[in-house]
Amino acid sequence: MYNQKKLKSNKKLLLPFLALFFALLIPVSQASAAYSSWATVGPNKTYDSTSIYVQAGQSVNVTVHNTGNSSFNFRVTSGGKTITSGMVSAGASKSYSTGVPVGTAVLHLQCTSSCSGQGRLQTY
Repeated sequence: MYNQKKLKSNKKLLLPFLALFFALLIPVSQASAAYSSWATVGPNKTYDSTSIYVQAGQSVNVTVHNTGNSSFNFRVTSGGKTITSGMVSAGASKSYSTGVPVGTAVLHLQCTSSCSGQGRLQTY
């Protein structure tokens, strides 16, 4: 009889700890990573853009590849304001993270001649 009472008491003590353990395994409201479509530029297309929605607490990774013979410019905007911009030299790639306010982030690619490349955004 004593062993049965002790076993029931141990079960009662164990239940709150098990509940806490499983609650910690489940993320509360974590936004998952997402990718925008690729924006591409080339000899017949000197401007393209792609966009992605940024949620609270997320950052944006910008990836740009230049596979052509001349450089091209890129710019990331949000709410009509430029967040970051730069130039990608012929044959080069750039990838880096930046903070962006909540809302839609847009990657703009622009070139003038014989360029070829692509870029996209990723939230994380």
